[in-house]
Amino acid sequence: MRFVLPILTLCLCISPAKAFNSACNQNQPARDLAACIWDEYKKLDAELNNLYKTLVSEFPKADLSEADKKKALAEFIEAEKGWIKYRDADCRAVYTLNGGGEGSRFAELDCVIDHTEDRMKNLRTYRSYIGAENYPR
Repeated sequence: MRFVLPILTLCLCISPAKAFNSACNQNQPARDLAACIWDEYKKLDAELNNLYKTLVSEFPKADLSEADKKKALAEFIEAEKGWIKYRDADCRAVYTLNGGGEGSRFAELDCVIDHTEDRMKNLRTYRSYIGAENYPR
């Protein structure tokens, strides 16, 4: 019995309802809602990819030696690959924790969106590190 409450609390914290903070119509069938949220995620992912590509293109402008520019860029790329692995593993765990059913997809997608938004905030800090002062917020 002492394990039921923490598990119930965990399930409530990562329930599909959190995904309903989107602009999608909450009263549509689950399949349509999932498609709408997925479309929102794809737009966010495209924005993240554009931010990433822009930052990669800014590394040559950093006030560093050529060797350090290459090293910093390689580390940045490796960090992005690591973040993708982390995001995917973390959100698979969220899916499993939610029972693995159809409703679990909402929690998993919400996890992916949260991680993507957080990563975008993190990547924006790189502007000051590499001197990309003209990069749009």
